[in-house]
Amino acid sequence: MWPGRAEHFLERYEERVAQLIDNYSVTIGEKYIEEYMNMVASDQGHIVVRVDPGGDQYRVIVLDDTYETFTVKSIHSPYKSR
Repeated sequence: MWPGRAEHFLERYEERVAQLIDNYSVTIGEKYIEEYMNMVASDQGHIVVRVDPGGDQYRVIVLDDTYETFTVKSIHSPYKSR
């Protein structure tokens, strides 16, 4: 298991939530789904991973894909590579 808090980046939030509820709500319960959704760092957009020279760490950049300008919505960093 990855040490520390996990962050999840979803491209299609609504579809993923519907999948979780349809497939797992009976077996794992609503509490788990709620805990999982609290780990979502981004729920929509184009996801770019930029690795630093040497590969020691990387950044996750979320772009707004509503328009073709792809403006930066958020930057999540730095993460240490394993």
